[in-house]
Amino acid sequence: MREILLTSSVLILAVLLLRLAFRDRISRRAQYALWGLVLLRLLVPVSLPGADFSVLSTAEPVGQAVAERLEAQLAPAPSGETAPPVTVLPDVTENAPAESPEAALPAAGAGAGTIAPDAGGGTAAGPARTLTAAEVLTAVWLTGAAAMAVWFLVSNLRFWRKLRRTRTPYAVDGCAYPVYLVEAGLPSPCLFGLVRPAVYLTSAAVETPERLRHVIAHETAHAHHLDPLWSLLRCVCLAVYWFDPLVWIAAAVSKTDGELACDESAIRALGEDQRIPYGRTLLSLIPVRKGPGAPLLSATTMTAGKRQLKDRITRIARGSQTRAAALFLALALVAGVCAVTFTGAKAESDPVPLTGDELAYFNEEFFNNDTVDNVVRVNIHNQFLNSLYDRPEDINLYELFYCGTGIDEPMTDAELQQVGDFDPDGELICPVDKLSVDAMNQVLLENTGLTLDETAQAGLENFQYLSEYNSYYHSHGDTNYFHGVNI
Repeated sequence: MREILLTSSVLILAVLLLRLAFRDRISRRAQYALWGLVLLRLLVPVSLPGADFSVLSTAEPVGQAVAERLEAQLAPAPSGETAPPVTVLPDVTENAPAESPEAALPAAGAGAGTIAPDAGGGTAAGPARTLTAAEVLTAVWLTGAAAMAVWFLVSNLRFWRKLRRTRTPYAVDGCAYPVYLVEAGLPSPCLFGLVRPAVYLTSAAVETPERLRHVIAHETAHAHHLDPLWSLLRCVCLAVYWFDPLVWIAAAVSKTDGELACDESAIRALGEDQRIPYGRTLLSLIPVRKGPGAPLLSATTMTAGKRQLKDRITRIARGSQTRAAALFLALALVAGVCAVTFTGAKAESDPVPLTGDELAYFNEEFFNNDTVDNVVRVNIHNQFLNSLYDRPEDINLYELFYCGTGIDEPMTDAELQQVGDFDPDGELICPVDKLSVDAMNQVLLENTGLTLDETAQAGLENFQYLSEYNSYYHSHGDTNYFHGVNI
């Protein structure tokens, strides 16, 4: 939707400028045909292959920035700490051995939105889901589109019922379409009906044979130009893009251009000697509209504002001739505008493969552990992938040091007796990691430039601390180790 709005806006502005620049140099029907490109852009939401020179390629960075800012404005204000994203941990099968009562529990630090047991033994759902900006805007758009569609149907059905109730057949020689007379209630002669269009006349339109001939020529031109279909498509655009003022402007101006194109065709059919009499007929039949009119009415009524009517009569009296050079230039400009509005954004370039040195760095520094004397020593770099934070001070130390510091630190029996869990036979149930403050400072300084005291000490409360050894301790099994990483 965002891409169509952007490209259609540029196309509408371009057509308005072209219409102004060539208003007296190309035919009215050619000007009217330009709006078919706008209809195509609005109603066919696909783009040609991307190009460097397209509107979308040029505006993509700006569009992304606007979307991110809008998302931030519509997002709920944070209350307390920012919740980390959901990290999905693999299920533990029922037959998997648990090395301790703790092993059966999910690892601490699991993302928000998981379901955890509450104090009463039940389950507590995660925080309620908030609507995104895109979802809110989509709901508003669909509501408005539905309201506009109902308005369109009601307006046209009421108009059709009114015509059916008050019309009487009227014989006109040489007219290829049914003709009806409506004595009262119809503002001007019109053509109405998509499948079987019919001409509806007012009493004023049949006062003289000349007027009748002019009106029939005008409404027949509407039928030949398929204006009932274009009116319907205009209404569809207004319903879908009800929030876009440029689409409303395009609908109004294109309807005016449709009337001018019909005037041109009618005069061609009537003869040049009828130009001035035809203008007088329009002056006598077209009521001056004071309000905005009925934009969603698909009938070709001829109501107009005072300024529009003056301009229309002036154009009829003056006439115009298409100049070959002007037409060629207009077509060239239209082709250029279509090239930048009907093409999509250029696809991102293919990812560049990592070099051998880069691959070697990741293989050595991440996703592996060291084995010393048949003992696996945790690679602390892997643990940095478990925590998301806005600044180094906020790193979750429990997630970082869940498997220790990666530095071998032997424990005395006295330490182990205080922090370990033993079974009735005196055997240690789960291994215990020792994290001395010195070792933690060493890891933090090497990777963040901070000491333990300089951090927010997030998650540190999950460890057991012995002041006499100035060390923290953590006991856990293998089954509740973090199985996912955030990159």
